[in-house]
Amino acid sequence: MNKIDEILEYYIEWQSIVEASNYKEKLQTEKEQLRLEYDEDAKYFKGLGCSDETALHADVIIPFWTIYKTLLSNEANWNVSKTLKSLQALKRQVETGGRYSKRILAVNDLLLEFAEVCYTKGNYMLLPNGGRMMNNQRYQFMEDRIDSTLYQCFSKGLLSKFFSSDDAVKEWVVEQKLDKMFSGGSICAENVIWMTNAKSPKLISEMSTEEIMEYVQNAIHFIKERGGKTQIVRK
Repeated sequence: MNKIDEILEYYIEWQSIVEASNYKEKLQTEKEQLRLEYDEDAKYFKGLGCSDETALHADVIIPFWTIYKTLLSNEANWNVSKTLKSLQALKRQVETGGRYSKRILAVNDLLLEFAEVCYTKGNYMLLPNGGRMMNNQRYQFMEDRIDSTLYQCFSKGLLSKFFSSDDAVKEWVVEQKLDKMFSGGSICAENVIWMTNAKSPKLISEMSTEEIMEYVQNAIHFIKERGGKTQIVRK
């Protein structure tokens, strides 16, 4: 079983729990407990000895899902959603050698290296206070692009409300070892390093395969470089 197979199994396991437990109707404390038990990012920080409160601020810097979903659509003409039925259908298509199997496997080959580093320490961060809401809006407005995320954290940006000032953004960037995403030696919106050459940052779902792979290659480099550093975390 390669890493992409493992990631798909993880999605299926988590979605099985969500759908079997009526997750949306659960109390917030119950949802949080499930996150601490099953979400890889929260589990990582718990493993470092962080408090539950700290671990619940965890997030994946460059998530796998939207990239994978978009490439499957672009290259394999296969549309997948995060429902148990859809994820299981994707798994069956590969395992049974169905009509779309070769094209799906070709997409998997494109993302094998990214899959290997996606759920490693170099790709985990802690969001600031209010982080869970920030996480939701990060996906809603930017589809979790880290370059767009950082740009929108600064003054007048869509995520600036989660910080008291631009200085607070800078402190968070340094704490979370995200400073390599900035050029010119100064942490500010104007110095964000964009991970594609497009003049305006697209949502991942709007990107061509070539643009996504440019983003992925830069992501791999960033994750590996950041993973070599000791991360400062709130206990």
